[in-house]
Amino acid sequence: MELTRENFRAMIYYDFRRGLSRQECIDQLTSTFGDKAPSFATVKRWYNEFNRGRRSLTDESREGRPKSVVVSENIDAVQKLIMQDRHVTYCEIETTLGISSTSIYEILHNHLAVKKMTQLVQMIYDGYQDLMDNKSDPRVNDWPMMSDPFPTLGICLFYAYFVKVLGPKMMENRKPFDLRRVMIWYNLFQVIFSTWLFNESLIGGWGGRYSFRCQPVDYSNDPIALRMARGCWWYYISKFIEFTDTIFFVLRKKNDHITTLHVIHHGCMPMSVWFGVKFTPGGHSTFFGFLNTFVHIVMYSYYLLAALGPQIQPYLWWKKYLTTLQMIQFILVMAHAFQLLFIDCNYPKAFVWWIGMHAVMFYFLFRDFYNEAYKKKNSKNAVGKQKDENEQNVSKDQENIKENSNEKSVIYANQYKMATGYISDSGLRNRVFIDNRGFNK
Repeated sequence: MELTRENFRAMIYYDFRRGLSRQECIDQLTSTFGDKAPSFATVKRWYNEFNRGRRSLTDESREGRPKSVVVSENIDAVQKLIMQDRHVTYCEIETTLGISSTSIYEILHNHLAVKKMTQLVQMIYDGYQDLMDNKSDPRVNDWPMMSDPFPTLGICLFYAYFVKVLGPKMMENRKPFDLRRVMIWYNLFQVIFSTWLFNESLIGGWGGRYSFRCQPVDYSNDPIALRMARGCWWYYISKFIEFTDTIFFVLRKKNDHITTLHVIHHGCMPMSVWFGVKFTPGGHSTFFGFLNTFVHIVMYSYYLLAALGPQIQPYLWWKKYLTTLQMIQFILVMAHAFQLLFIDCNYPKAFVWWIGMHAVMFYFLFRDFYNEAYKKKNSKNAVGKQKDENEQNVSKDQENIKENSNEKSVIYANQYKMATGYISDSGLRNRVFIDNRGFNK
């Protein structure tokens, strides 16, 4: 006697009512019917149906259902089966729904795959909107450039394109601009602006209110908390103003100054600071801005003095220590940020990694620049100096050899003494030369 699908479903339902597990049910069916027993996926699917309250063992009526036409009804039915059992087979779908395997293949690969991608895109978009609207600091959402990161990203990308490609191409057949006076005023502005930002960070927290060990963000409307938040926003704006450094290089045709380090450093900072202002405008990570504004006071003071002219150059011997100061800054930021990985602090760990890894990246970039600009330069100078000394020694040796050679070729009066005498022999007179070399004086 050939058992039907309904017979097997009755057995599955019986085991379900007895309280057996899916595995126990399939073990009993397999031991009794062998290869003719339904698959584990079928047993699992029917257990799910019975759990949802189904009691009918027959297939639902499918009158008028297209057998090979892919329509939304069949697509939804296939998707429902897959959601119920991720391991359902082609054969089981075909048997359950009564549609051809060709239609099943088309539904799975051409329709449900597109649906899945659409759902993924929608999920990403919804997550992004939730992040921007619900996870960010509501105090800054209406501030300029704070609604989303794309304007900042666009400006940073255009900056990189302009200083590396467009700008040098525009200046290719032009004379470099004389911007000395403009640079003097620009650097003076940067010194004043950086001093103001440094003072704001002191008043906002780092002058005594903040803890260097753990400082959560104050999201309240307290005047001091809002002052720190506004200081963070102005610090973000300052990163755009610093693009002017590179633009001056382009206009003065100092393209060798537009290094990879320079472009990465200036191009990444606005984007990096944007996330800080959007989500954590205050608290632990503002330590980076606190140090950075101080470094910029020193740095732009140097640039201001350098722009005053060559008469100031003898007093600018401390140039290389600017890079050292920047590397010390990054080491302090790393230590300050990563300490939160080992202590309990109500501060987002994501921003601990964000700030800490930025400091790591910039430290190694600046260290490579320092080695390239100063250590190798000193090494070259030492080699050049040694080479000059060697050349001087060789020149002196050659001169000594020449002088010695000349001395040997000259006939000195005291080396040769000539006496003239006449000896008569057969009436002939002979002149005699006497060489006294070898005789003691």
